[in-house]
Amino acid sequence: GSILADRLGEVLFIGLLRRWAFQAAPRKGVLACLRDARLSRALRRMHDNPGADLDLSELATVAGMSRTAFAVRFREVLGIPPNAYLTEWRLLVARNLLTDTDLTLEEIVERVGYDSPSGFSRAFKRRYGISPGMHRRNVQAAS
Repeated sequence: GSILADRLGEVLFIGLLRRWAFQAAPRKGVLACLRDARLSRALRRMHDNPGADLDLSELATVAGMSRTAFAVRFREVLGIPPNAYLTEWRLLVARNLLTDTDLTLEEIVERVGYDSPSGFSRAFKRRYGISPGMHRRNVQAAS
């Protein structure tokens, strides 16, 4: 019963969010990007496989736009360039993997598309202010 109630709550929330997004027609942010058919294809590609070797050319192709038009439109709608968004997404996915799984750092690095654990650790620390290992230890200590 409680599982069904949880799922029903999720479905209701998603439905309300979608209705709001399409009625309010946001012009900026992720919801606005999802409303744009071309940008949403590129965003989906980033979200579906954050570890993929994605560059501006491939994302523009997925969106059916030129590189310049895609980069300009993406920045216009999301407020940051595509590569910055992809980096932010990868770090968020990695943070969730550190929090919710027992995957090794090397496995996480591979899943989120970094070339080396040291490069990933520097980016993670720059973004979150602590190392990936410290983040995991903090989460474990809190639970």
